[in-house]
Formats: sequence, C-alpha cells, structure tokens
Amino acid sequence: MASQAARATMPMWVTSLRNNSRLTGGRGFTLLELVVVLSIIGLVTAMAAPAVFNTIASWQRQAQIDALVDQLRGLPARARSSGKRITIDEEAMLAVDAPLRLADGWSIAVPTPWQVNANGVCLGGQVIASDGSREVAIEAQSPFCEPRLIVQDVQ
Repeated sequence: MASQAARATMPMWVTSLRNNSRLTGGRGFTLLELVVVLSIIGLVTAMAAPAVFNTIASWQRQAQIDALVDQLRGLPARARSSGKRITIDEEAMLAVDAPLRLADGWSIAVPTPWQVNANGVCLGGQVIASDGSREVAIEAQSPFCEPRLIVQDVQ
C-alpha cells in the first residue's frame, strides 16, 4: 500500500524537449544571423579603412607643416635672445646646428635665403619643404617675418 500511495503522488511523465522555449522561438541569434552581421561589419570596415588611413596621414602631414611654420615664426625671438643674426640657406640647413628641425622624411630647399637680424627684424625669404611626394612653399615678408604658405602641392 505504501508503494501505491507513493506512486500516486509521483508524476509519471517526462517533459519533452520540444516544449523548451529556447528551441521554439526563444531569445538569441542563430549562427547564420551572426555570420551575416559579421560579414556586413567586415565589408563596411574594408570600405572605410583606406579613407581613415588617408585622413590620419593628412593630419600627420599638416602637423609637421605646422611645426615648421611655428619654428619659422619663432626666428625673430630666437635672434633677439641670442643676439646673433639667423640665416636660413642651403649651407645653414646642412650644418650640424641647423636653424630648423625637420620631421623624418622631410627635406628643405631655400630658393631665397631667409634672414633675421639680431634685433628681430626679418629681411624676408622663402623655403620649400618636401616630404618626397608633396611640396609646401613658405615665404616671409619684411619686417615682421610672419610665415605664409604660398604653394601647397596637393596630390
């Protein structure tokens, strides 16, 4: 009798896996959906990456040009503080203590020597900076020596 009483209270069925909510439209994504989304993200990244890299290179190049212009802008103050005339020409740029510091990969040509007297008065001049593929010409007018970009070769 005791076994009949125990059997009466014990359920005699097994829950089917088909009733499980995960397999019948529950939450989550299928493997196919994940693969499609990852493929789309990969395509978008592949299309956007070259533009991003070009933008970064352009920013770096502009920062290097700005650094050169800042050095040229500071020449009158350097001449006054040192009490010596500063001349930027081909010979001065080849010296160990060149008046300008250029970023790696940049070279400079001086078609018109850039001269700053010891009192800070600028006699003007022109320099052309090149990074191998592009050139930027910068000139200064007497007496204030404010650098001005006159040509920027865009390729």
